[in-house]
Amino acid sequence: MKVKGVLWIGILIIVAIFFLTCGLSFGAENMQMTHAQSIQKLLDYMEIQNVMAKHSYYYGAQEQWKELDEAWSRKRDDISYGHNDGYYVGRKSVEAYYGKTNETRRKQTLENVSKIYPEIKNIKENEGVGDLVIHTLTTPYIEIAEDGQTAKGIWMSIGLCSRTGQDGEASGMWLWEKFATDFVKEDGEWKIWHFQIYSDVLGNVDQAMISMFAQQPQGTTMASAGQPPQGAAAPTGGQGLQGGKISGFDKNVTIYELYSPTRVPKLTPALPAPYKTWDDSLSLIK
Repeated sequence: MKVKGVLWIGILIIVAIFFLTCGLSFGAENMQMTHAQSIQKLLDYMEIQNVMAKHSYYYGAQEQWKELDEAWSRKRDDISYGHNDGYYVGRKSVEAYYGKTNETRRKQTLENVSKIYPEIKNIKENEGVGDLVIHTLTTPYIEIAEDGQTAKGIWMSIGLCSRTGQDGEASGMWLWEKFATDFVKEDGEWKIWHFQIYSDVLGNVDQAMISMFAQQPQGTTMASAGQPPQGAAAPTGGQGLQGGKISGFDKNVTIYELYSPTRVPKLTPALPAPYKTWDDSLSLIK
């Protein structure tokens, strides 16, 4: 019985410290929140992180359509997806780029790969063959509106992308980026509303690193792979890139610049500031 008593005292102390720490982290303006409001804010914070993680995992699996259906707003027509030099606005435009363009590219890649490697059948299950998309999420900074209906967040991301080229060999790119996202709560669930990418570095993966990638037909074991083929050309950028910039935006505007020796560091995107309720001045769409 004494052991149980000590255990309960320990649990109560931990809970007290948890709520005290959370209360301090939320800032003085939230000290008057009820316990229920504090708990809801903590839940919102965790659920928003899960939505962003869902984006990264679905993107890595090239499941953009599933991501659009499950993680993005289904009630707002002004969803947006952007990069350094502009953004797509509206459901039709975002789905055309983020969903359809990627789907078309995967089909074209599979058609080409199946000709080079006949054992890779040109069937739907093999779409996305050769794709490697890793977008890590770190350093979250999230601000939830006082009314609990919208939120803003920023993340840093170090990523790696690779795809199979026309010659059947892999080429890769490092990405150092920041993500800024507006969220909206729909039917009690947080959804992506506006998604903006701020790319600092888009660097070709060194040939020595590419030589470490598995570039053998599907099913090849590490023991049988041997030395991968050399000479894969490094990519010049992502889907739709022309001269280092993505083409075809609904709105072409310089939002952010890649790193250069003459670039001055700036706090972009800005840290989300506390706010009571949504107004359009807060939107990532300008």
